Amino acid sequence: MTGKAAKAYVTACLLVFAVSLCLLVYQGRKGVQAEETANLPTEITGQENCMQYDASLAENTLLLQLPDGVAEQDIEVQSDCMAKKVTIRLRKEAGGKQLDRQYFQKRPILQNISFVESEVKEEQDTILFTFVLNQPQEASVHLQQETVGTEAEITLQAPVTLYDRIVVLDAGHGGSDAGETAMAQDVSLQEKDITLATVKKAGELLSAQGIQIYYTREDDSDRSGQDRVDFANALQADMLISVHVTSTEDTTVYGIQTEYNAQYFIPDFSSADLAYLLLTKVAETTNEKALDIISGQDDNAVIRDAMIPVAQLDMGFLSNQQERKLLQKDAYTEKVAQGICDAVLLAYKEMGK
Repeated sequence: MTGKAAKAYVTACLLVFAVSLCLLVYQGRKGVQAEETANLPTEITGQENCMQYDASLAENTLLLQLPDGVAEQDIEVQSDCMAKKVTIRLRKEAGGKQLDRQYFQKRPILQNISFVESEVKEEQDTILFTFVLNQPQEASVHLQQETVGTEAEITLQAPVTLYDRIVVLDAGHGGSDAGETAMAQDVSLQEKDITLATVKKAGELLSAQGIQIYYTREDDSDRSGQDRVDFANALQADMLISVHVTSTEDTTVYGIQTEYNAQYFIPDFSSADLAYLLLTKVAETTNEKALDIISGQDDNAVIRDAMIPVAQLDMGFLSNQQERKLLQKDAYTEKVAQGICDAVLLAYKEMGK
């Protein structure tokens, strides 16, 4: 092979190599793009495009295009502020039409909201739309009959913009964490059950006074301390009250005590003020002994990380025989709940709200 022929051969090989390399890169890029597209939300890929972003809508708004004749009973909107979740349930037989996922692929829900994830699911009689949000929001729906069809406008609002007075009630422990336990008259007592019953009674009393109540748990669920305090902070609630029972090695000790956040300064009405009112009012309604107001410990996230007035109420000692008998009685937990209500109402009076 001559020098010129050899040079031409090498050049041809290099050219073939370069073309092959480009093809490999191109195919690899297509594979990556395909993988990325497969991982995108359906709203972006359009595979099940039941929702579509619309910047022209007011912020925190969803708009559903529905058939004529859709009534309020056909659509249900629920807010779970603790889970930062909004659920829309729509009857499949609405406005004389059978609705399904394909209906909303042709007429996507228009939305201008900030959400973490969303899901569309068909159930036996309903279509379920679920949105997990970045912040707790309350949802409301307004139906508007249009020339063709019905518009359902769903508006999301921060609770602090809706309610003048907001209290978060925290039933200590829950789920796999029973808290303090004891036996009284052959009955097993668990702190998580006592606190939940008390908090629900207190919530009913406060709701009757026009105060918006949010619970960190309403059933026997697990909740971390951080989740509880983060929820109260995100709501910008006026106060957070955490209810517990306690125990000590000295079985003669009994009474009411409270803890507060001494590290986060709040002018006008502080955590110490709330702890004092809870201590005095609950001791008054139960005719129990008022013990101490304690600075919260660093390992108590609910107290430590609150940026609003916060207090923990220890409503009795399971380690004391007499208080064990009291803590299993509805009449006693109702008195504690009344004391909590009285303390909150007095707190609002001091706040001027």
